[in-house]
Amino acid sequence: MATRRKHGFVRQWALASLGACFLVALPGSSWAAEPIDLPVPPVVQSALLGSVKFDLESEVKLEYRVNVSQVSIGIYDVIYDVNYQIRPSLGAKLVRASGSVTPFKMAENVGVQSPVYQTWSDILQLNTFTQQEVFPVWFYKDFSGFLPEPFFTNKTSFLIGFRADLEDGRHYGWLKFSRPDTLFPRPFTLDAWDWNPVPDQPIQAGLPPAIPLAGAVVKNESDQPVLRLSWPQAVSAWTLESSTNLAPPIQWEYYPTGGAGVDVPLPAEGEPQRYFRLRKP
Repeated sequence: MATRRKHGFVRQWALASLGACFLVALPGSSWAAEPIDLPVPPVVQSALLGSVKFDLESEVKLEYRVNVSQVSIGIYDVIYDVNYQIRPSLGAKLVRASGSVTPFKMAENVGVQSPVYQTWSDILQLNTFTQQEVFPVWFYKDFSGFLPEPFFTNKTSFLIGFRADLEDGRHYGWLKFSRPDTLFPRPFTLDAWDWNPVPDQPIQAGLPPAIPLAGAVVKNESDQPVLRLSWPQAVSAWTLESSTNLAPPIQWEYYPTGGAGVDVPLPAEGEPQRYFRLRKP
């Protein structure tokens, strides 16, 4: 058995008996480690893991990255600092659920009332740890507890809100991150994201945007009564669908339009009533 002190921590290992298994340093003041099976390889290079860009612009507004720096190379070991980050840029900001809570609950509104997430860099830091290779064994030490708000440490998923200033105004959206377990070296995956294409309108976290579909009975150019449907120009490329029955499973059918509105003939006597929805292509 050998013991070696480095960076103020004491580590113990027995290379002959442990072989190539992964080790994780438990929280506390020492590097005394216990074996843990990590079916993902150690992270040794920085990488872009996901990004967000919008229909109206080609620039990336948000990035999900892992930053890896090699802080020490010894005769027998190599030490890496690893940090996962959500980085806004180019007119985008992360927003919080409240002044003291960053993640949003499912269906919680992300909108003008959501305070901006502010740090010196506006970067939201996630998993932060040190990994150390003493060939052929890896040791891990969790430093997430030193972050300003380590809300993610005991979670397998969470929702983050954002806002982005585009050419037509300010838009709100959400990001969903998940992972299969709560092992601290286990990275989150950017599973999904969505945004409200209508400027200055909120979106419910984890859900698609609610687009207002206005309808009124008017007379058309032929002096015939019609149902005039209209919706915001920002979603003029969305698809209008129709159904005559809302009993599941609902069969939605494409309904032709002229952009951000359409005149629908009123049903004749004996014909079924018709329901409409907008669907993002």
